[in-house]
Amino acid sequence: MRFTKFQGFGNDYIVFEADQLRAVSDLGDFARRICNRHYGAGSDGIAVVQYDLQQRVATNEAADFQVRIFNPDGSEAGMSGNGTRCAASYLFFHGLWSDDLVRLQTRNGIKRYTLLERSNHGSFLFRSELGEPRLRQRFRFR
Repeated sequence: MRFTKFQGFGNDYIVFEADQLRAVSDLGDFARRICNRHYGAGSDGIAVVQYDLQQRVATNEAADFQVRIFNPDGSEAGMSGNGTRCAASYLFFHGLWSDDLVRLQTRNGIKRYTLLERSNHGSFLFRSELGEPRLRQRFRFR
């Protein structure tokens, strides 16, 4: 199984292609095990990139790729700015995408990443259009 580990602003994510995880029946459990820093590869989460192998385009016409983000506890996140930046870096690093703009379908909608800079050492700088944050009220103050 091939994966690449990237870090974005101090968060490290392991990025997989969905096709490589076809045999995995429970992605949440898989994420929990592989993110374990003592017994797995260790990371702050995994990003799973999906596209049509024939045409190398996403199944959703408005996006170029679909990305699913899983937290180290096995839950699926709606969005992770650092995780999706790592996924975008994976696409460029492995030559799966070459245009300056890549659109990623997440559970929270389509996010745009414009490649601004690429170093010879596998480092990428993106302008990210992530949208406005949606915060849930967790505490009530009296």
